[in-house]
Amino acid sequence: MSKIIIIGAGAMGSAFSFPCVDNNHDTNIIGTHLENDFINKIKDNNNFHPGINTQLPTGIKIFKFEKFDELLKSNVD
Repeated sequence: MSKIIIIGAGAMGSAFSFPCVDNNHDTNIIGTHLENDFINKIKDNNNFHPGINTQLPTGIKIFKFEKFDELLKSNVD
């Protein structure tokens, strides 16, 4: 299993996360600084992504851009 970090929570980044989760990878989406409100909407609607009109799988972790440093620090071996 690999750790995958996708930059951007839009349609392309989110759609790319599906095969990553399907192949049992640790999948994380980091929104850009412009997507904080969008990420709030996704989280408030039970991970429903309005751009691709579907539910994000529960294995996908989605973060705001300001949490990017925390994510990197927590995964240093």
